Amino acid sequence: MIPYYQLSERYRIGLGLGMHTNIKVSAELNSKSSSSGFDNANAVIASIGRKMKYSDHWLEFRVVNVEYLRTIDNNSFNQAIFPFDGNHVGLSYHMLF
Repeated sequence: MIPYYQLSERYRIGLGLGMHTNIKVSAELNSKSSSSGFDNANAVIASIGRKMKYSDHWLEFRVVNVEYLRTIDNNSFNQAIFPFDGNHVGLSYHMLF
């Protein structure tokens, strides 16, 4: 969910929240594979968009700040938490119709 503020006819900024669900990671090393899941995570999303000239097409640059946590609750670990940095940036193209 990202509410946008229109700076001008061609520029807008947004700041919002996102939720990442069903997070999985897998790796393969020396023909052995391993996979793991993480708890659902909340993310902070910031973006700036630019409308293309003479159209309803937008380019958007987005920065996402999120940390994935894995909680283990058994006899060896008493709810140990393993953090994994999921921060990323992206470029999106939007076409309005």
